[in-house]
Amino acid sequence: MESSSMGRPELVAFAESRGGQLLSGEDSTLHDVLQTPLRWRCALNHEFEASPRLLIQGGYWCPECFPSAHEGRGWDWASQAKVDPLLARFYRTG
Repeated sequence: MESSSMGRPELVAFAESRGGQLLSGEDSTLHDVLQTPLRWRCALNHEFEASPRLLIQGGYWCPECFPSAHEGRGWDWASQAKVDPLLARFYRTG
């Protein structure tokens, strides 16, 4: 994905594909769009900052939803798949 073809509409569509939202401002604030940390909200209303490169190319999303053995959190695939359309494509609920 090239930054020259990446703008706010593509980032909004990406966030929506994960059941979330892009909270950061207008295109004019997105200089080096893939490297710039932006503000996002996941489907469970957690807000976080991350660059599009980390999210899109790295495959990450909300750090609060991500499992953490250190914090005693496991992955709740069923709950996540209910609110994250991307995960729902790979994890069947019910």
